[in-house]
Amino acid sequence: MPSFFARIWGSQAIGVTTKAKAEAYNPSGQTVPIQVSYVKPWLIPNCGPCAGGPDFFTTTTYDIANNGAFIGPASFTPTTPGSSPNPSPNPPPAPGQYHYYPINIPISPPAPICPSPGAVSCNGGGAPGADYHDNIACSGTFQFSCGQQIGPVQSLTVDTDPPGQIKTSQGTQCLIHAQSTGLGAGQDIFTPTPGAAVTITGGNNNPNSALRNVASISRSDSVITVPVYDVIPGATEDLCPGGTCSVTGTVVGFLQLGIESVDSAGDLNAVILNAAGCNPTNSGTPVSGGGVSAIPVRLIQ
Repeated sequence: MPSFFARIWGSQAIGVTTKAKAEAYNPSGQTVPIQVSYVKPWLIPNCGPCAGGPDFFTTTTYDIANNGAFIGPASFTPTTPGSSPNPSPNPPPAPGQYHYYPINIPISPPAPICPSPGAVSCNGGGAPGADYHDNIACSGTFQFSCGQQIGPVQSLTVDTDPPGQIKTSQGTQCLIHAQSTGLGAGQDIFTPTPGAAVTITGGNNNPNSALRNVASISRSDSVITVPVYDVIPGATEDLCPGGTCSVTGTVVGFLQLGIESVDSAGDLNAVILNAAGCNPTNSGTPVSGGGVSAIPVRLIQ
């Protein structure tokens, strides 16, 4: 606003306000491809528990399946070559129990955005498995898109490095600012309430001192995005049958997780916050929405 002559009337400062509108777009069941950066190296099968459990996304339109009944508390167990992600149906897995494959993602160039080595639990890493560790603890810039291939002769492969579970535990503690495994180690706290939005309370180790022990904060480093895969035409969800990683998976969507804790075996406790499916056959320029979330947000006014 022009205010060149305001001092004539004694005004030294002018308060100015403005408004803007933005929209969030969930691509599930649509034909627009999406592209996401800063994805964590945990690949989750679309079959949910894989023993009669619900899919995350339908395999026809790649819309959210079962009205998103899976949204809420969940646990994720690492799948290593030689152990199938399809747990025994006797007894069947409890609701909210899932598996993941650790995967190798190119970490650089460009260099990832990493916390200081002096940050809580961030003095780990290093060979072997440094890239896998850093893709958890840091923000890598590799871009995932609908139809991304993960498997033999691809740029993304299943991580077969034996220390993977240790790297998962170390990297996750750094990511969520926890000084040890388990709950109550200084990380942010997620409180899911049926029928209401999840609330986040800042932990004692939150890097922003103004958010420590503050209820209903709006952001957290513990909120991450992970890819969901399917095997086209869907013969098996086991990428490493017999211990050999010979099957290729295709990215068909993403989950947004709030990581609550990790143990020394790489088991993750989390809250599934959101989901976005994407048809792997979609073509055209992908929507990135800033590249961070699978739910793109854009300014419209």
